[in-house]
Amino acid sequence: MFPRPRLRTILLVVNIVVLGVPVLGIAALQIYDTQLVRRTEAEVISQAAHIKATAELELQMAMEEAGYDAAPDGFGRNAEIQWPDEFYDFHPVEPRLDSSRDAIRVPEGDPEPPRGAPDPIMRQVGERLEPYLQQAQRTTLSGMHIVDWQGNVVATTNDSQREMSLYHHEEVERALDGEIVHILRRRERIPEHTSLESLSRETSNRVFFAMPLSYDDRIVGAVTVWRTPMSLPQALYKNRGMLGILLGLMLLGGLTITGLTSFYIGRPIHRLIEQTEKVTRDEGDGDGTKPIGKPGTYEVQRLSESIAEMATSLEERADYIRTFARSVSHEFKTPLTSIRGTVELLQDHLDEMSDEEREEFLHILDADAERLEHLVQRLLELAKADVARQSDDHCDARRIATEVADTYRTDEFDITIDAPDETIDVAISAEALRSAITNLVINAREHGDSLASIAIETTDDVVTLRVEDDGPGISEANADRIFDEFFTTARDRGGTGLGLSITRALLAAHECTIRYLPSDSGAIFEIDLRRSYQGESGDKS
Repeated sequence: MFPRPRLRTILLVVNIVVLGVPVLGIAALQIYDTQLVRRTEAEVISQAAHIKATAELELQMAMEEAGYDAAPDGFGRNAEIQWPDEFYDFHPVEPRLDSSRDAIRVPEGDPEPPRGAPDPIMRQVGERLEPYLQQAQRTTLSGMHIVDWQGNVVATTNDSQREMSLYHHEEVERALDGEIVHILRRRERIPEHTSLESLSRETSNRVFFAMPLSYDDRIVGAVTVWRTPMSLPQALYKNRGMLGILLGLMLLGGLTITGLTSFYIGRPIHRLIEQTEKVTRDEGDGDGTKPIGKPGTYEVQRLSESIAEMATSLEERADYIRTFARSVSHEFKTPLTSIRGTVELLQDHLDEMSDEEREEFLHILDADAERLEHLVQRLLELAKADVARQSDDHCDARRIATEVADTYRTDEFDITIDAPDETIDVAISAEALRSAITNLVINAREHGDSLASIAIETTDDVVTLRVEDDGPGISEANADRIFDEFFTTARDRGGTGLGLSITRALLAAHECTIRYLPSDSGAIFEIDLRRSYQGESGDKS
């Protein structure tokens, strides 16, 4: 059986999920937004690569038509293309823009007047390709330029910029120096109130990609392609089916968390409330003394077990109090009845009584009062023993037993000691142990015994103290009742029946036990004491 989860574990998991869902959602949206930018970037890279390949083939044909076998003097720039990666004849260009980390440039600005006359061969290439660019724009919706090595536009999807200079644009200048350029720019104007199904994209940034055109190891121009990435709301709308599934999974997760917290916390706590209400009402059906079923967590299980133990203890205490009250009433009733009857006789016949009769009745009053006083004293001792608490006190069992033997040894009542000749340190206060041994010795003496022996045996953890006498012993019928309050066979000799009850309560408060051992002759009691080493080397406790 798996151990029950702890309440803090359940709360930790719930808090992590509750805090993690929005954080993961924000992170997922951020990643998705970046992927939208990179998807657009991949599109413009692909378009630029196709335009570059087509433009370079057209340039090759134009050079052949013009009769050039190689680039003439002054044609292009002496520079090489700075490919990011190169694998044999392959030059992969991967999308790398990140809207959350890359710098966002200002809008590209208006074109400037041309920087000299456009190169005639590059203009011829541009005139051939421009219809294709404008036709492709109808499908890709991307903006495209082809510029010569001076930055003058020779082909474009925007007629107003033809033969104007774009050299002041960062992506164009860097591409003409041989770089592969990826940048993000802010849009100068953003469409407002765009429908989610519209082709127009309500996004604040625009992806620009530029790459050089080369001929005969010279940079002769550049291709620039730009496109606005899809906005996040538009992308979510277009993927609303998947979004609905994700929201459904999140809702399912929330319901699962609710169900788990209800199963592990809500219902067990409700059962705990019912259990405590039964204990409060004291319905007597025993349900309050049983732990609840399916407690869910370890803490609720322990709390329910503690409540059940408390209810059992309360029931036992209530039964004890009821029984104790009846016993006290019975024990007090006899001497009180005797006192009341004696007083009534004295009130009615005091003048008629002789001195001897008055003396006899006064002696009866004194004896009954003494018995009541003795009962009260023993009851106080029992109450003190019942509320005693375990402490760190310890004492030498051999020394305490010797002191008790010396105190109660007489010519008519001998006490012997059989114990190791060493300090026997036990985890009980000297007062409690002395009281326990004294009660057993006094019991033996009051039953007319002439000899009692105290034997002590030790093990690593337990010290067994045995008190044995040579008296008549205890009958089999009475053996099970000797620890009950007010049970005594020596009531005529002033016995209260509380001595063994007090002894057991004192020992129990120190986690020690006492038991009666049946014997053919005499009575034998054994006390198990916890061993303590504080009084010896101090290396154990």
